[in-house]
Amino acid sequence: MMNPSDSRAPFSNERHQRRLRERVKSLPWTLLKASVLVLLVAILLIQLVVQLSADVASPADGVLAQLQKIPAATLSDAIDQVVGRRGFMSHDMRPIHLENRMAGRAKTVLFGPSGEQTQEKNRGPIYGVQVIDESGPGDIMVVVTGDLNITGLGGLMATTASVRGMSGVVVDGAVRDVDEIQQLGFSVFCRSISPATMLGRSTSIARDVPVICGGVTVASGDYIVGDRDGVVCIPAARIVAVIERALEMEAAEKKMVPKIHELKSLQKVVEMFKRI
Repeated sequence: MMNPSDSRAPFSNERHQRRLRERVKSLPWTLLKASVLVLLVAILLIQLVVQLSADVASPADGVLAQLQKIPAATLSDAIDQVVGRRGFMSHDMRPIHLENRMAGRAKTVLFGPSGEQTQEKNRGPIYGVQVIDESGPGDIMVVVTGDLNITGLGGLMATTASVRGMSGVVVDGAVRDVDEIQQLGFSVFCRSISPATMLGRSTSIARDVPVICGGVTVASGDYIVGDRDGVVCIPAARIVAVIERALEMEAAEKKMVPKIHELKSLQKVVEMFKRI
């Protein structure tokens, strides 16, 4: 005689197989849902990383945005008061293109004589080339050649710096290919112009070291601002205090101008605001 439980076995087995077939059929949808979920999680993680990166970069971006709006002359006065020493470069540090203004953080390059006297190998402008290739928006290369007849920047270097989105270049020395640089609309300040190449006359000595540029000590990371009045260097450690003082000065001057029109006396207005 057949056991009652045995009579249910075929039915149970058939039901099990049916469930198994249903699971197999639904497997692609399950995998698809899992893939979509993983993709969504990945997108959220990427957005989080991007946001965190933006938050980290925003303070520096904010500083540069403020510096873009403050005249070099006002910053020079603020540096005098806050730092206690000059921040303006020599009077002959002039822009190639008068309409351009720049603000950014310094990356320094030092050139020097090459030849038997110095026993320096003629590496040419290799350190300048390296700095340009490693730089981007917000960066300003500060080049010291040690000779106003020696070029620290030419058309090819300027073109690359412009393509990479650099904020500008400052050269304590000469620049050449001026027409090309003007056509680029790229911000370049220099102390002289010369057609001479540096090859065979000067070589790369160091990079990212403190240099004397236009009579001012500049270290990589310091803030550089240039406009038609000239170029100033703000020590990185004092940037917040300098900006605060410069903004106070700018606010005072905006109030002074209407008073000058009203009183028609500079002496009275200066006495009122204690600034000239």
